Amino acid sequence: MEPGTLFLDRQNRLDLRLGKTFRFDRVRIQGFMDVFNLLNAGTITGVNEAYAASGTNGWNTPTRIVDARFARFGLQMNF
Repeated sequence: MEPGTLFLDRQNRLDLRLGKTFRFDRVRIQGFMDVFNLLNAGTITGVNEAYAASGTNGWNTPTRIVDARFARFGLQMNF
């Protein structure tokens, strides 16, 4: 195999943040929710690059994929 001829799939990942700001006199509170990998893509990001001529050959088997979808909630207060 020639160097620079085999590539992994392109990563397509969508992250989203929703937030709302509340003001009380001199205090500002912002609540937010982050959702990572919203479309739950399972793109392969790493493969086994070792090739064995005999025995069990694991060449080109996936070793890493994009993290699963998850959400994070947060609160920020400024005064």
